[in-house]
Amino acid sequence: GIYAHPVLPISVKTRIGYSDIAEWPVLYEIYEQYPISELIVHPRTRQEFYSGTPHREACGLMQKSFIYNGDLFTAAEARKLPADFLRISGVMMGRGLAGNPALAQELAGGDGLTLDALRGFHDDLYREYLRFWPESAVVGRMHLTMKYLCGCFENSEPYRRALRKVKTAKEYENVVSGLFRACSLKLQPAFDLSILLS
Repeated sequence: GIYAHPVLPISVKTRIGYSDIAEWPVLYEIYEQYPISELIVHPRTRQEFYSGTPHREACGLMQKSFIYNGDLFTAAEARKLPADFLRISGVMMGRGLAGNPALAQELAGGDGLTLDALRGFHDDLYREYLRFWPESAVVGRMHLTMKYLCGCFENSEPYRRALRKVKTAKEYENVVSGLFRACSLKLQPAFDLSILLS
């Protein structure tokens, strides 16, 4: 197996079961048998996907340090985890960061998201994509990005719907400019699952 001749430290990201959280103690026992450098735990089953509430109580089983992953959308949510789990050594904020690019900065004690910072992030990303991919591919990639970033704005639904219809870079740029001009930033920008699933 991969542990017979490891070249690099090996980390593992896991759910707590396939269909039932009762599978977790057995899974965890298996992980304990290997020299995993970082165990990243998302406390939902595979069949739950991202629905419902994570089973954070399952993390009480952990005997070694681990990385927590699952529904961390604000700095306040991430800050209270160490008090809940003494063995937590870090957090993974995938969808949280996609929905608020300043989330890690805020968690580290820096400034929260501002409209100017969000516009700068968007524009830099868009320009770099245009350097490497054809316009049609960039519009598709940016549409997915904006599904997350629209959650940063108040009353962004009309712009989100308009973005689904754009075909060219010019159309895309016009809709995004309208969004930044007309919609204010939410007081607490965060990932919005309802936007992503629609």
